[in-house]
Amino acid sequence: MTPEDASEFIQKSVHVTQPDIIAAKQFLLEQGTAGGYLVIEDLARCWANEYGESYPEVAPLYEDPTPFLEAYARQHSLRLAVFRAAWSLIRSGIFFSCGTIEPYIANWTFSTRGNKGGLNLQTLNVLYPEKLFRPQWNDQSDELNDADLYLRQLGDVSLHSGVESALRTALTCLRQDLYDPAVAMLGSAMEGSWVELGDSLLKAAGNANTGKPGKTVQDERSSIKTRIDAVCDLYERSDLYDKLWKKGSIKPSELRHTAQWSHVVRESRNVLHWKVSTKPYNSYSKVATLLMAALKHLGTLHHLRYVAAQKRKPG
Repeated sequence: MTPEDASEFIQKSVHVTQPDIIAAKQFLLEQGTAGGYLVIEDLARCWANEYGESYPEVAPLYEDPTPFLEAYARQHSLRLAVFRAAWSLIRSGIFFSCGTIEPYIANWTFSTRGNKGGLNLQTLNVLYPEKLFRPQWNDQSDELNDADLYLRQLGDVSLHSGVESALRTALTCLRQDLYDPAVAMLGSAMEGSWVELGDSLLKAAGNANTGKPGKTVQDERSSIKTRIDAVCDLYERSDLYDKLWKKGSIKPSELRHTAQWSHVVRESRNVLHWKVSTKPYNSYSKVATLLMAALKHLGTLHHLRYVAAQKRKPG
């Protein structure tokens, strides 16, 4: 393999994925500053060495170097994930940047038959903050200041993409002290979750008669209030969903509890309507409380949606 081909291979193989960035954020937060500083280059190297494959100091291009090139690309991707995570945590106000802005220069020596040199990896060079610091007085919530850390709390629950987008926007609004817009977007995430759950429950019921609740769920003109109540009524049908109660470990009473939270969100969102007020007013503490509770309740709705979807699959 020529040095040019090796350089191109590495540059095309470097991918900084969202899961890597989220994991890197958690890694940085777990380090803690304890009145000191986080040295980002050292941490990036440790992170890459721990989760990446090792590679030789000199790339042996005189034989098939593909495994080594892939290892280098993966390690570099992990380093970039730490740099991206550091910048994101600074932007969220969780960490402060200290020291200087440093350049990270990607370089790797290659060896061919009788020739040595450096691979051209200039497109992979980036800038990163030298040090991070988190003073003791900066007690902002990690989750509410960073959407990735917030959504990470849901674990394996898979959200609908539109619901995830609405939650990210709600958190952005909260950080900008825009409480009514934050509630509006949380309301959108809540409403979408109930709509998706209702559709999944209807499909899981197959050709069975779902009665009035089923018609309400199917009716696109149904208000979100009546739709929530209809989904709860529908899920209480033991002849249709008793297996879901056992398989999903979510009882109808738990869904009713989530409905109560949803109605609080809905009523808080009604402030958007002219001449409609909400008490208590939408403040940081109120919206933050609703958002933290959303982790549990939206998790319930989407877990149940997933279990219902599994029921209708053949076999």
